[in-house]
Amino acid sequence: MRRSFRLLLKMIVILFLLGVVVHYVINRNEIADIQRVVQVYDQNMQSQNFVDILSHDGTKNMALEETAQKYFQIFNAMGAKDIHLKNLQLDRVQNHYQFSYQLAMKSKIGKIRFNRVTGEIWKLHGKWKILNSEKMIIPNVTVKHTILQVKINYATRGEIRSVAGNVLAKDVVHKMVGIAPEKLNDSPNKEENIHKIASQFNLSENALRTRLNQFILVNEDSFLPLKAADKIKQPEVPGLVDRYVTDRQHGQNRKIGTVGMVSDGEINADPTLNEHDRVGRTGWERKYNSKLQGKDGGKFVFTSLNKKIVLSIQNKAKSGQVVKLR
Repeated sequence: MRRSFRLLLKMIVILFLLGVVVHYVINRNEIADIQRVVQVYDQNMQSQNFVDILSHDGTKNMALEETAQKYFQIFNAMGAKDIHLKNLQLDRVQNHYQFSYQLAMKSKIGKIRFNRVTGEIWKLHGKWKILNSEKMIIPNVTVKHTILQVKINYATRGEIRSVAGNVLAKDVVHKMVGIAPEKLNDSPNKEENIHKIASQFNLSENALRTRLNQFILVNEDSFLPLKAADKIKQPEVPGLVDRYVTDRQHGQNRKIGTVGMVSDGEINADPTLNEHDRVGRTGWERKYNSKLQGKDGGKFVFTSLNKKIVLSIQNKAKSGQVVKLR
């Protein structure tokens, strides 16, 4: 009797321990599956693969692809790159999981980080899936009913000064008359307006079109300066506007060097650069570029269709340092 009782007790203990081990293995495998789901989500955010992010059940249709394209356009307008999920937290809640994070990226207005967003992971048809992912890409923003306004404050490049403290190179601002390609493209008589502008500024139409074709991506910031505003009376032609343009003013010393706009290759190689940034090309401008170059700032404002602000993120522009030669 005692033997049977001991044997039964041993079997109960063994079964209990076996159950603990099985539960541990299942739980460990489940957590590993959840972590893989979150890792794939992170990778899709980095590559801006919004189609897979939105398609939690694997189905894809035209409406989903249109929504994904709108997200891609918004991220492109922000100049989003080097995207990461920061401060990631994962918790089990009854029969599903919750995970939260802050979306961080480099953008046209510098490094930004959105408010924390929370999502849910449920098991559907034997696989763990993230639900309601559209509300998680940008907190409180649904792209179908949202408009993004981008305002960039470009950084002032630092001065170069001589040993005696004299200014050898500095940024100066001029009011220029030129073409806003976006407004010109929207004008009803574009070809006629190009003819009028070319005549006013003594340019050939072919030369003007060649310069306009350099604007592969046209936005509200695109501007082709033609002449200083104080040297010409601005004709009333659609697409012709006046704007303030920053130029680099140098002294006579050739060692100061030159400054030029960044190339696409430089932007791809350095995530901190934007398409309107200027970099030192030669001389001291190049040698001290990392100190002279500031950091752009600005504001991203997401508004609803009735112009109510849904989300606003801003960074201050930071001017470059003054470099004093020794």
